[in-house]
Amino acid sequence: DDGAMFLKLSRGKGWIPSNKTTTGSTCTPYSLPAGATSELEDNHHHLPKCSMGLGEVKQRTRVHRLSLATSKYAESFKSRWMFYFICVFDTLVLLNTLVMAVEAQERGLRNNPDPGVSAAQWPNSKEAFDMLEWSFGVLFTFELTVKLVILQVEFFHDAWNF
Repeated sequence: DDGAMFLKLSRGKGWIPSNKTTTGSTCTPYSLPAGATSELEDNHHHLPKCSMGLGEVKQRTRVHRLSLATSKYAESFKSRWMFYFICVFDTLVLLNTLVMAVEAQERGLRNNPDPGVSAAQWPNSKEAFDMLEWSFGVLFTFELTVKLVILQVEFFHDAWNF
């Protein structure tokens, strides 16, 4: 035995270095059989030998950690981004609801005016409400498109998207 050991990275995967400090590496990633992880790690025998030096193992481990951190950061960024994205569009839904309520009030006054209120107090209201309706429609179409592109299949897992 030349001192081979298993350097654990995650879920039974890792690198099998030897005590040799050669510059060339013939090591490849090694996966332990299911259920054998702790036994092989504790006893560090029955492991294939290779010629990768410990310096290279450290470098590869750093790269692996960096890729894990990057993927975790990407997931974290996606979660934060989606949180703010959803907050913005939830606010737009509330604003759209308020605009629809004001529009309903204006239509009611125009069709059946109160004795003290005239339709002339709301000049160009129809054009303004039409413009707001189109604006909200474009924004909500944009929201739908972005969610479909970013979430892909996950989009259909949330009942609120239907």
